[in-house]
Amino acid sequence: GTGTAQDVLEAAEQRIYAIRQGRGAQGLEHISSVILNVYERLSELAASDSAVPGLSTGLPDVDMAISGFAYTAERAENMQLSTFFNFSEDENGQGLLVLKEKTGDYTTAEAFSGKTIATQNASLQYNLVTSQLPADVKVKLITNLNDAIMMLVTGKVDAVAVDADNGALFAGNYDSIAMADFHFDYSSEGNVLAVTKGETELIEAINKILDEVNEKGLYKQWKDDATELAKSLGIDVN
Repeated sequence: GTGTAQDVLEAAEQRIYAIRQGRGAQGLEHISSVILNVYERLSELAASDSAVPGLSTGLPDVDMAISGFAYTAERAENMQLSTFFNFSEDENGQGLLVLKEKTGDYTTAEAFSGKTIATQNASLQYNLVTSQLPADVKVKLITNLNDAIMMLVTGKVDAVAVDADNGALFAGNYDSIAMADFHFDYSSEGNVLAVTKGETELIEAINKILDEVNEKGLYKQWKDDATELAKSLGIDVN
C-alpha cells in the first residue's frame, strides 16, 4: 500500500492486537502510561540471567522486545527473532566511548589491555568486547547505558561499548566523553525484534509489518522524527 506512517502504525497495532492469543481486551492506553508500566516491569526483571529477561522465561505479560536488538546466536537459540530492519548505509559501526582527553590513546584493540569496559550482558557489544579486545580486559556488566555513562564520567570504568551512532548522541550530551579512534571489526545486517520462542504466528505477523516498513523506508523516518522531538524537549537520546 501507499499509506502514511500513521496508517502503518495503526495497522500494526490492529494486527498485533488481533493475535494476542485470547488475552482480555483492556482498551487503549496513552503511551506515557504504557512506558511507565513497562519500565517498572523491566526493572524487576533486570536481574535475570536470561538473554532478554521476560522473553526467554516465557512470562505471559511480555509479548515482544522491541529495543532494536542485533542478531546473535544466543538470542536466536532462546527467542523467536524477526526479519531484519533498520538498515543504514550511514551507520558508523560499533566502538567505545572514553573520556574525550584520552580518545587518541585508544587507536588499537591492544590499547584497552587491562582496562575496565562497561557493556550490556548478552548484547552484540558484549560479544565484540570479549572476542576482539585483549583477554585481560575487565568486563563490567550493566543493565542500561545511562548507568554506564555515569560510570565512565566518574572514572569507575575506562570505556563503554556502544553502537557508534548512539555513542555520538551521548557524546553530544556530555562534553567530557567521545568515541575512541578504535572501532570494532563489524558489519551490521540491521536489527531484529524478539518474541517468546515458539510464537510463530506472532512473528509471522511482525515480519509482514516489517516488510512494509522496510519497503517504504519508514523506520529511518520515525527514528529521525523521534530524535528531533526528543532533542527539542531537552531529553537525553540513547
